[in-house]
Amino acid sequence: MKTAFITGASRGIGRETAKKFLAEGWKVIGVARHFENKIDHPNFIAEIFDLSQVSDIPAFAQKIGAIDVLINNAGVMNAEREFELAVNLIAPVELTKAFALRMSAGGRIVSVASVAADTGHPDIWYGATKAALVNVTQSFALLFPKLISVCLTPGPVQTDMLHQIPAERLKMLCDRLPKGRPDLPEEVAESLFFLATEATAAQNGERFAVGCEQK
Repeated sequence: MKTAFITGASRGIGRETAKKFLAEGWKVIGVARHFENKIDHPNFIAEIFDLSQVSDIPAFAQKIGAIDVLINNAGVMNAEREFELAVNLIAPVELTKAFALRMSAGGRIVSVASVAADTGHPDIWYGATKAALVNVTQSFALLFPKLISVCLTPGPVQTDMLHQIPAERLKMLCDRLPKGRPDLPEEVAESLFFLATEATAAQNGERFAVGCEQK
C-alpha cells in the first residue's frame, strides 16, 4: 500500500484530498495543528504538528519514515508575517528536503500555490509566498531529479479561507471564471490526486492551473 503525506488535512482541500487518496486504496498521513473532525478510516493516520515550528520538521519527518507522495497543501492568509512565511513557504521546503531522501525514484511532490502567484494579493505575504512556492517547485526539480515535483495554482476555492477575501476581489475573480463560481475542495482534490499519481518526468518542475481560467 502506498503512502501519501498531506499537510493541512483537517479541513478544506487537504481533507478532501485525503479522502480521495483513501478512496483509491492509499494509506494517508494527515497533518494539522488540530483535528476537530478526524476522518474515520482505518488507513488514515492523524498527526498533530505545528508546521510553523520549522526547526522540528527534520525530526518529525524521520519519525514518519518513507512516503510515496508529499502534498504541500497547508496555507494561511492574513496572519502574522513570520507565521505566514513559515507555514506557506519554509515548511514545504523543509518537508521536501526531509522526505526526498526517503522517497523512491518517481516519488511525487505536489505543492499547492495560488492564482495570487500571478495576480498579487491584498495580503502581500500570502501572494509573495505562493509566488515563491512556484519557483521552489522548479528548484526541487533540479535538486531532486529522480523525483517528480509539480505545483498546482488554484483560483478561488470554497473553503474557510474564501471568507477572508474582500468581497470586491472575490466578485472580480469569479466574474472572470467560465463557471462563475469558486471551485469546490473536492474538485481541487481530484486535480491533486491526478498530479500525484499521473505526472510524468517530462512534467517535472511544471505548474498547473485549475479554476482560474479567464473569460
